[in-house]
Amino acid sequence: MKKTLILLFVAALGAGTISSCSKSNKGKLSGEWTLSSMTSTETSTNGNPSVTDTDVTTLDGSTVTIVSSSTDGSATSTINGTVATATWTIEKDGTWTRTTDMTYTITEPTYSYSAQSVNTESGTWSFIGKNKTAELGKNERVAMSVLASTTTITYTYTAGGISSSDTSTDTDTYAEGENVETFLIVESKSKELSLSQVGASSYTSTDSNGTTTSSSTLNSAMVLIQE
Repeated sequence: MKKTLILLFVAALGAGTISSCSKSNKGKLSGEWTLSSMTSTETSTNGNPSVTDTDVTTLDGSTVTIVSSSTDGSATSTINGTVATATWTIEKDGTWTRTTDMTYTITEPTYSYSAQSVNTESGTWSFIGKNKTAELGKNERVAMSVLASTTTITYTYTAGGISSSDTSTDTDTYAEGENVETFLIVESKSKELSLSQVGASSYTSTDSNGTTTSSSTLNSAMVLIQE
């Protein structure tokens, strides 16, 4: 299973532009938030001849669905999952922590497979100044610098009445500014926060088969709420 499918809440491709944004302040942004909904479309193009893979993730409350398709002729696949925890605590002192606990399950006639991912991150945050070229004002974007991340994934496979499982844990640390997520603040209320990301990256490589250009894009929107 692709890492991007397991860690759907983590996206660090930088910001793009959006037609309507809302200024915020530390008082509106701070607090403990719960991810209520999210839609995300991620595409990647690789190879020579090129193949484009598309993953569409939809989260609504405690339910998450990922639909994957490819131009290589393979069948479209759907993965369903449940969300046990998806919280984001943003402090006025410029620090934040984020925790997600999600389980994805695939059930077939002869076997079943599940992957539970528990991810905890922490770091610092700050508003980004205005950008006249992009028509973005002060406090319409926020930069989240990831300083530490721990992910524990437990895989369980069951076939013929026999189950096996495996657990792995990855821990990473980053310097300030090394791993930064940039969000556009679409709307900021006392109990609801809407964020958006639009990003793209590409690179070109040359080998004996010729020159290959690889690229990826991300377009996501999420709504966080306070109880």
